[in-house]
Amino acid sequence: MTAILERRESESLWGRFCNWITSTENRLYIGWFGVLMIPTLLTATSVFIIAFIAAPPVDIDGIREPVSGSLLYGNNIIFHRDTLYLEQKTKEYSKCFDWGES
Repeated sequence: MTAILERRESESLWGRFCNWITSTENRLYIGWFGVLMIPTLLTATSVFIIAFIAAPPVDIDGIREPVSGSLLYGNNIIFHRDTLYLEQKTKEYSKCFDWGES
């Protein structure tokens, strides 16, 4: 039996990376724009989420009264309106029924 040895050119790590990024054989084409876009979007998303949760109060108006907008400082924009609405409806409904509190 004769073994045929095929000599492969040793490609540098950078060359293999370039071929992988620009290859259309991949399931998802990344391209050079994706090399910049994917890490940028991941960083921006994570910083936005962290700031939404834990941003410190800021003196926006310049009147020495800091405005806090994060969840850790009690600014709950999701449930605040709902709880006020539920409190109002509960008061309205309790007026409709006689609970025996004469």
